Amino acid sequence: MIRKNLHPHRVFLTRANIQRRKMTNAARIATAKSPQYRLRMAIERVRAVCAPRGDRSRGEQKGMSEIAVVLCTRNGEPTLGAVLEGYVSQETSGISWEMVIVDNGSTDETEAVVRGYQSRLPITLVYEPIPGKNRGLNRGLADVKAPFIIITDDDAVPAPNFLQSWWDTVQHLPDHDLFGGRIEPDFPSPPPEWIRRTDYLCAILFARCDMPEGSVEPVYIFGPNMAVRRRVLDAGLTFDESIGPNGTAPNYPMGAETEFLVRATQAGHRSYFTRGPLVRHIVRPHQMEPEFWFSRAYRSGRGVARLMLAQRARTGLGARMRRGALATLHRAIWLYWGLCPYQPSRQRAHWLLHWMRGFRQEA
Repeated sequence: MIRKNLHPHRVFLTRANIQRRKMTNAARIATAKSPQYRLRMAIERVRAVCAPRGDRSRGEQKGMSEIAVVLCTRNGEPTLGAVLEGYVSQETSGISWEMVIVDNGSTDETEAVVRGYQSRLPITLVYEPIPGKNRGLNRGLADVKAPFIIITDDDAVPAPNFLQSWWDTVQHLPDHDLFGGRIEPDFPSPPPEWIRRTDYLCAILFARCDMPEGSVEPVYIFGPNMAVRRRVLDAGLTFDESIGPNGTAPNYPMGAETEFLVRATQAGHRSYFTRGPLVRHIVRPHQMEPEFWFSRAYRSGRGVARLMLAQRARTGLGARMRRGALATLHRAIWLYWGLCPYQPSRQRAHWLLHWMRGFRQEA
């Protein structure tokens, strides 16, 4: 728990919270896999199924929100206004909800934008001055007590029925703890030809996500529109602060949310994709330039390598053989890119060249 002092811009961490933040990933997984934890989760699921309808608003009766929306922003002034207008326009039927926005060391007018909406939205603004999206999310989540938490981005505009759709979903799926929703890119102008030719890459370029309703693997849940139950975090699972955007390293490894969700799945939590909640992911003009495409490929390769090779040895014969095989494959892709006359295939090979470059750096 975080205990605030008289100065709103400063916080003190309790000894227990500091200890929890220092836990290694291995310790977190071990805790979440313990028989005691699994038994507690099973009891909570049975209670959720068996409880009378009226008992499910106990949080609201005690002054606790039923849903919390958490987002981390760093210099989000250009898009944050449109996002918050989307929450002003929410159509809900008696849902108690709150919003926690973490200012992650912004140097623009982000704080002023947020404070301008505090009279219209149930916003709590907290501060994490050290750059890092995952650090900011962990800071914001530490303050949240709501049983259901939506995690989103400062450039993801919610549809009018966004909160209601999430609430309807969670009410009927007490045995799932990890959730993903639809994401559609919102282009400022018609995308150029090279983007239309790479429609198959829109999931990586702009986090577009649309799948059939039902249980899914955690890799199909994307950061701009995901949700977790509070009990996932109560076991000590937090976001890995060594990956993801940090405001200082432009070529950071992608996949921060995926890494968190995979660990949660390993701990026994189930994932579900719902088509009801929708956000429109704002695409900035610079994100429609080829340079962004190549940078995204490189960062994606780094992130996938981290996820795949997390438990593999970095030294020894096996590691040297792996690096040799990757180098050979990289050269083959480069040769194909140089010789292929078919433009769409050359473009795909160009993407793979940058992706493989990132993968090899982490391998």
